[in-house]
Amino acid sequence: MKYTKIIAATGLTLAMASCTDFSDYNTAPDDFGATGGKTLWQNLSENSNLSKFAEIVEKSGFKSNLDVPTYYTLFAPLNGTYNADSVLQILESGLTEDTARVLKEFVKQHIVQYNYPINGAVEEKKLLSLNAKTHLFSPTHYGDASFTSNINLPASNGVMHITNGKENFYSNIYEYINRIEGCDLFRDYVMEYDEEYIDESNSIQGSIVDGVQTYEYIEYAHRNTVINRILGAQLENEDSTYTMLMPNDQAWTNSYNRINGNFKYLPKLTYNDLSKVSGAATEKAFPTSGKTDITIGTQEYAEFLGDSLTKRNILRNLAFSHGYPCNDVLLTGNGTVTDSVLTTSRNFLVSAKDVEDHTLETYRMSNGYVRTVDSIPYQPWQTFEPIISSTNVGRVLNCTGYSGLSALKEVFRKGGERDTLFKYVPEYFYDRLIGKKSGDSRYFGYVNTISSSNSAVPELDIKLVAGIGNSGGVLSTTYHIYVLTIPNQILDNPEEGITSKLKPYYLSFYLNYTDENNTQQQKQLFLSEDADPSWGPRSEVVSKVNHIITVPGYAQVIDLGEFTFPVSYYGLEAYPSLMMCHTQKFNTATKRNSYEHELRIAGVYLVPVEANDYFIKKSAE
Repeated sequence: MKYTKIIAATGLTLAMASCTDFSDYNTAPDDFGATGGKTLWQNLSENSNLSKFAEIVEKSGFKSNLDVPTYYTLFAPLNGTYNADSVLQILESGLTEDTARVLKEFVKQHIVQYNYPINGAVEEKKLLSLNAKTHLFSPTHYGDASFTSNINLPASNGVMHITNGKENFYSNIYEYINRIEGCDLFRDYVMEYDEEYIDESNSIQGSIVDGVQTYEYIEYAHRNTVINRILGAQLENEDSTYTMLMPNDQAWTNSYNRINGNFKYLPKLTYNDLSKVSGAATEKAFPTSGKTDITIGTQEYAEFLGDSLTKRNILRNLAFSHGYPCNDVLLTGNGTVTDSVLTTSRNFLVSAKDVEDHTLETYRMSNGYVRTVDSIPYQPWQTFEPIISSTNVGRVLNCTGYSGLSALKEVFRKGGERDTLFKYVPEYFYDRLIGKKSGDSRYFGYVNTISSSNSAVPELDIKLVAGIGNSGGVLSTTYHIYVLTIPNQILDNPEEGITSKLKPYYLSFYLNYTDENNTQQQKQLFLSEDADPSWGPRSEVVSKVNHIITVPGYAQVIDLGEFTFPVSYYGLEAYPSLMMCHTQKFNTATKRNSYEHELRIAGVYLVPVEANDYFIKKSAE
């Protein structure tokens, strides 16, 4: 850990629950004694040992509330057992916000609705104070404050207990956002969406006047659509426990500059909707019959959209709920690079040690912890720059259609006749992209064309989108492009061994995309000059035609090198596409027996270059 200091003055209680057993606490004690016929305010103001607390209550404007027939339990700190002068000094400023702060964080902190007498039979429970904070209540303590011998002092509108010391106020995580220092850019973005509303559950309703509900007492609460929707967390909820990362201004700026380039939008984006495309094969000249426009808005709005998505991606993985045991490593502070933590946006991130290494300070809150960080410690491909894997077919040509098979055929051969079909697929490709470990008996999905005739030359056009449909989309960043092809032998019966003829693919690939001038472009992709020869595919030029040739009978990772997309498609219905087609004809039986006819792919993978370099480096270690 770089350096972490837990500052306990900003938080304490970790497990919060509101008290609901109030029905027996709405009457004053029967044995009034000397104080029973007076209100709580009269008893407080007439007790010289509580003069400081009485002064604070009066100057904060809450005096009259303790003089009405609404039943409270008052926990009054004894003079000299806390720093009352520091509280009074804040009130002397005369500023409305200072008075409101003292009222919420000090006065209401020591008052609970209804009567809670103390006796030996009282079990430890949690009470909800007027500022919506919960406090442990036992025969000996009210939170941090211990009871004196002067307890159960009855009043006409409640009961008073005198304490040694005050009950400390701890902000919840959401409250703390507005007062964190050094994280101004983070705070300004979040608090722009703050909404104040009347907390009905903690307010006291009065009569209805002219059809409008009035209140004897109003408690205000706050909610935030950015926090609730993007983070998926209720940071204002005292019943939950979180760890929240708050980036300082440098961390925010660095992240913004890194992410914002991924969201370069055009006011109007033109793309080819493959469902509307007809005509010749792509290699002849990609037809534009599917030309479709998507209007985003003005240039100003396009920039606003990029800005909003950038800030969303900074924020969305900053909170961790301790309802998930895997996140408890953030509490112990001994996380490793292999410890995964789960964000409230349901994203697993590695590693917990990265969080700790970039933590500047740790503050304890009433519902968890806040960590200020000097960097947002996540790998880009874990968060804002994910790997895209697609088998989304947009068009097939010279085919009656295609089949999308999933979990149907076992891909690993049994017996000793030959190596597995995935002999040439590198291990890190299994681990990171396919998600299968070599040597396992697993099932595998792929797309298979169905040619319209023996001599047809099929073409397969793949939408480059994230997942089923366009949930996400290609960013305006640089990707390393891979295609995983599957041979015919995947159809063989594993028990019978290899029965079909081993044949190579002869393929070419064309990328169709929109440039920064909103012009549709086509680019042929060749086997990367840096492609690892041990993977199998090779490049060959015959009669001026560039072929990518695969090893017969094996799954193959075809490395098509890097490409930078000029504009972002993220969140739009638009998409770029990759076409794969044969560079051989099938007009004779000899050719059909020599080359793979149908096209079979298990995925087109767009791997951000930073992720690609990282995976290759790790695989070499």
